[in-house]
Amino acid sequence: MALLSAVGRGGASRTVLAVAALTALTALAFAQADGPDYFRITGLKKEDRVNVRRGPDAEAKIVGKIPKDTDGIKNLGCKGGLTQKQWTKASEAKKKLAAKERWCQVEHGGVKGWVSGRFLGEGTAPQAEVKPEEQAPPPQAQTPAAPAATPSFDCAKAEKNWEKLACSDNELAAADREAARLYQLASDAMNARPGFEQLLDSQNKWRGQLATCFDRECVSEMLVKRVHQLRRDFRDTRTQDASGISMGPLLARCEGFPQPIAVTFVNSDPGFVYLEWMGGVVVMPHVPSGSGALYEGSFARFHLKSDDALLLVPGGKAEMNCKLEKGG
Repeated sequence: MALLSAVGRGGASRTVLAVAALTALTALAFAQADGPDYFRITGLKKEDRVNVRRGPDAEAKIVGKIPKDTDGIKNLGCKGGLTQKQWTKASEAKKKLAAKERWCQVEHGGVKGWVSGRFLGEGTAPQAEVKPEEQAPPPQAQTPAAPAATPSFDCAKAEKNWEKLACSDNELAAADREAARLYQLASDAMNARPGFEQLLDSQNKWRGQLATCFDRECVSEMLVKRVHQLRRDFRDTRTQDASGISMGPLLARCEGFPQPIAVTFVNSDPGFVYLEWMGGVVVMPHVPSGSGALYEGSFARFHLKSDDALLLVPGGKAEMNCKLEKGG
């Protein structure tokens, strides 16, 4: 969180000086105390996430990530900041540094950890914790509940945040089932053969990364990424495509682009496309289109019609004409 600074200057009116002093004391109180009951994430760029770490240190292990503008993050206590005496004598540079040195222990999505104070602002309590008398009365007519999602695991035992998301989202559940199906094919084929340990290591590493996801976008990207990795690295995963919902990797050769792009589709209704090239990766969800298959993401777009496609990659200046072919 940014510490507020005093604004009084020589020659300013007493009113301005009083406001400045009150502002400084308010910032100081927030720096010393544990802060509000709930935080929200502030100061992030578009699509960024804040790291949640095991300890109050920038080098501590990451145990989760919280998306931009998330509210209702429970405050478990903060440490760091300046004392009143230090605050009144500190330069603006030191005050800014104090904000960076402040860490707060938080809880969000079932995960506890530490977040740098410079990303935290005062938030509001989650709706579930609002007193019953403060809640609006339920509508008279209730929409029938959607059928429960069925991922590859038992939702009754779901503990991690990504598992709970997959248990409430049919598209995530379908992508999870596909990742699990491909891993089983790879595992059966590689069992007792050279490379089996590498398969296990890559699966464990991926699961560790997936466990840091707090939001749907992160979970979908991680599931689609694993589908692509398994299809790319293990030939046996591509032998039973009629039983699954994925296809690829294919190759997209684009005019003006120096290298081919690997393309994998996950048709989880509506589905995703995964694009990978040297130094770049992008995952895009399928969106409605008047013709062809259209996928759009952050600063990226992939519009496929038969074997022809228009592609805009992040940072690109214009769409490129591409040709899709086998052999990714």
